[in-house]
Amino acid sequence: MVVIDSCVIISLFIRDKFHEKAKEAVELLQKKNAIAPSLLLPEVCGAIARVTKEEKLAKEVFKLLMKWVESGLLKLVEIDEKLAKEAAKMAMKYEIKGADAIFASLAASLDQELFTFDEKLKRKLRNAVKFY
Repeated sequence: MVVIDSCVIISLFIRDKFHEKAKEAVELLQKKNAIAPSLLLPEVCGAIARVTKEEKLAKEVFKLLMKWVESGLLKLVEIDEKLAKEAAKMAMKYEIKGADAIFASLAASLDQELFTFDEKLKRKLRNAVKFY
């Protein structure tokens, strides 16, 4: 199983420089090996609306994400108190953004890899989290 960062899903839809690499996420989804915190939904949909200025596209992406969840292709994990506390500790220790800490803490707690394109995050967490 791999924890998928929001940036990977965003790159599937906005065709940025990571678009081709992001297609690997689809393969992970098809193998039912993808997991993410529930924060993925507002992060992805908000970013797509903000970047493209197309609310309609963001709504379509939301519907697709929900189909993935309902079909079992993507497992969403609620952010409970334990995950939030671990993420807060990670955010403070490594001086990273809260949202990044949520994804990274989930990966660490499950002893799974984090699939992200964030090189700065990879450098800061190289000894704390495994990366895809």
